[in-house]
Amino acid sequence: MHFPESRVVTPSCVVREARSALILMQSPIPGRIIGGTDMVFRKMAFVCLWLGLAGAGAHAAGFEYNVTPTGLALRGYDPVAYFVDHKAEPGDFALTATHAGVTYRFASEAHRKLFLANPDKYVPQYGGYCAFGAARGLKVDADPAAWTVAGGKLYVNLAPKVRTLWEKDRQTYIGKADRNWPKIENEDPAALKP
Repeated sequence: MHFPESRVVTPSCVVREARSALILMQSPIPGRIIGGTDMVFRKMAFVCLWLGLAGAGAHAAGFEYNVTPTGLALRGYDPVAYFVDHKAEPGDFALTATHAGVTYRFASEAHRKLFLANPDKYVPQYGGYCAFGAARGLKVDADPAAWTVAGGKLYVNLAPKVRTLWEKDRQTYIGKADRNWPKIENEDPAALKP
């Protein structure tokens, strides 16, 4: 089955559909034979469960990118907005583009076009993981609202307080993260120890 690049199955949708499918597949009355309309619902529930679970892992991004289970970067925030609008702005689920197996959302079609013309200019450093964590040799989730554009590059951090700490010696932390990233880029975040 092929879906267009703009199709995104959200984790909540997958969980909701999987729960619904499991509930529908079980007969409410023990020992009841499921048939007729019940059988149709049971088959539909199985298909929903299968599609939901297949969609949950249907992105090409590996450990090198900090993405949702569906391959969405920056928790759906628009990467171009940091540079153009100088703010963290949620993207529209209907405006997406895929780069390196990762899906990005955009607040406007103009932002989407800018991204498509030069995606590497807008993608976050260190695969969208926390820049301070990368400086320490770790891969930690990042809050898209804890961001900095420096030297024409986007950096995100775990939280605003971590960003404040990182900003105190930004160049040193960027240098450390730049040296660490090639060593940890393809590693499972859970396998990295402080």
